[in-house]
Amino acid sequence: MALRGDLLPGRHLVVVGAGYLGAEAAAVARGLGCEVTLVCDKEAPLADVLGPDVSRMLAEVHTAHGVRLVTSSRVRGVPVHQGRATGVLLEDGTRIDLTPCSSPSARPRRRRARRHRPRSRRRRPLRPLLPGRTPHLCRR
Repeated sequence: MALRGDLLPGRHLVVVGAGYLGAEAAAVARGLGCEVTLVCDKEAPLADVLGPDVSRMLAEVHTAHGVRLVTSSRVRGVPVHQGRATGVLLEDGTRIDLTPCSSPSARPRRRRARRHRPRSRRRRPLRPLLPGRTPHLCRR
């Protein structure tokens, strides 16, 4: 939801990975008027899941709707300026520029410190496996 505020007409979004989520994100962003480039390491989106024929058809649908496909390419790096991604560098040296986003999903992830939470309940032992019962773990 945080990214949706940045998906405005005329902005350029680069989606890396053409699995279910990447293909859907590209379609939604294009529907909102963004210029979209979808980068995948296979010959078409979802090629390893859907097979060559259906994935080619999916690629044609994306292209017909204005999504630029970059296939059989891997990402080498993401240039950052003032904490925001400004483009994507591919292994072959190609650079794809994008519109910097202000959303948290475009920034590098930071690990949060885990808080220690004291256990409020005493842990109960697992039930022993009785003859005739299916082997699964359950608590009393």
